[in-house]
Amino acid sequence: MILKPKNIDSIILILIILAAFLISRDRSAIGSVLETGLLIIGAKEIDYKKILKVYLGVQIPLTIITLIAGQLGIIENLTYYRGEQVRMAFGFVYPTNFASHLMFMIAAWIAIREIKCTFLELGMITILVYFLDKYYDARCGEICIILLVLSTIYLKCRMYFAEKNGKKYKTSKFLNFLCLCVPFGGAGTMILLSRFYDPSKGWMEKLDSIMSTRLALGKKTFDLYDVKL
Repeated sequence: MILKPKNIDSIILILIILAAFLISRDRSAIGSVLETGLLIIGAKEIDYKKILKVYLGVQIPLTIITLIAGQLGIIENLTYYRGEQVRMAFGFVYPTNFASHLMFMIAAWIAIREIKCTFLELGMITILVYFLDKYYDARCGEICIILLVLSTIYLKCRMYFAEKNGKKYKTSKFLNFLCLCVPFGGAGTMILLSRFYDPSKGWMEKLDSIMSTRLALGKKTFDLYDVKL
């Protein structure tokens, strides 16, 4: 990581980020938290596509090696059950963990390819969702991948019809703002729902059931380790 801050504002921002990640590492006792902070700082002024290409260059071979090792018995192929549904981890620690790896690789690929991503590629990704549903039952990962595919198809169609009319399609400021708000809004909503979860309320209990008791588990965490300054 080579840093050449151009002004005092950049230095202050870097120090604030480092301090936040240092405190998080100290409280959680997880060393990789600091590594994440250093990677964020180190990514400054680097083309995001270069970062994604390095990520895929490392992640794809490692994933293939893990899958093969799991099938050959070199590492343990953990198997879990949700009722009668068999969920295999294929060498990873948990089925949803593997699904998240796939989802991020697909997201990186689409971000690199952008609108050049063909319908054949999108079709193959959609078939992969069926594979995930059959062997992993990782619903959250499946939904995220489907949303990525639908969003890409939407943009391709908008771009095609705009070019047909001799124009260039550009996403609206509202849509850009909405996309930026969704992760923060989603995370904030989940935190609040977990913090104030009450099983006596029917709608909350139903929502918790849909989310595989994540709200109840979140509430238990808050009860045991409430938020400190």
